[in-house]
Amino acid sequence: MPKSPKPTPPTRLIQEWPLSPAATLGSAVRARGILLEVRAHLPFAERRLLQVETGALMLRVPEDDLDDHHVTVDAVTRKLAGIEDLPVIPREVEDILSIKQAERYR
Repeated sequence: MPKSPKPTPPTRLIQEWPLSPAATLGSAVRARGILLEVRAHLPFAERRLLQVETGALMLRVPEDDLDDHHVTVDAVTRKLAGIEDLPVIPREVEDILSIKQAERYR
């Protein structure tokens, strides 16, 4: 019997940062890479609060958390400035060009 997904606690949206097509290059893998790059510059406790959803980074916190997380918002905003210049890694190239790893090697 398949397991049912865990219920997620209710959250509230603090901030949303849309990702430009120039940054993601139309790739969900690239958007995930940007998320990981931004998360690397956040404190450990704040990393799980940042998620990527449909071409935007979302900062969501539990309903009972009354903090506005200004430090996290500022850190993400600074990191997203110039994110288009972030180098594209090989896994992202394969997704953007819709090619396989063997084709990229050729």
